Amino acid sequence: MNSFWIGLLTTALKGLIGSIVWKEVEQLVADIAMTGLSGAEKRQRVLADLRRAFANVPNYLLNLAIEVAVARSKS
Repeated sequence: MNSFWIGLLTTALKGLIGSIVWKEVEQLVADIAMTGLSGAEKRQRVLADLRRAFANVPNYLLNLAIEVAVARSKS
């Protein structure tokens, strides 16, 4: 994914879930990236933390935010 699309998705997600939630997603993804866990374990832990903190945000938006944060960290 190029930076234009990542930027566009990031802007859309900030509008949908809020910038506070987005900052938390980015932070959790960055923090867990340094661990020796598998990709599935990382995703599960980040999603569990986000569900506890932001129960009012639908799971599909949290999943999308995690995917975009991972793509953004890799680019």
